[in-house]
Amino acid sequence: MMLADADLSSIPDTFWKNFCIALLVLLGVALAAVIIWSSLRKRDPVKIADDPAVEVRKAPKRFNFDLCKKNHEEIEHRLNELEVWRHNEMIAQAQRNQRLMFALGKIAQKLGVDIAPSD
Repeated sequence: MMLADADLSSIPDTFWKNFCIALLVLLGVALAAVIIWSSLRKRDPVKIADDPAVEVRKAPKRFNFDLCKKNHEEIEHRLNELEVWRHNEMIAQAQRNQRLMFALGKIAQKLGVDIAPSD
């Protein structure tokens, strides 16, 4: 409230000029202090723990058809499970939407609001 009632036009222009100059000088001194501090500080190298040795194994020289078939069947089985899960989720979402619309219809009916679609 004090600032709302203050008349800033009554303050002389020389004060504002000196205030801005002093503010710029303070900012310059702060910036210079930060630059000097950052250049003089002792930098400690960050020590990173060595990674464990990488284990390298040679691939088998022959194509293992049985292993590939087993892996393929496993992936197909997982994809089928995912499709079943997605289908069940869609059905569950539709049921939730129906219950929600039924509840909203009941509320609208109690409030006396007509929510029939108008074409």
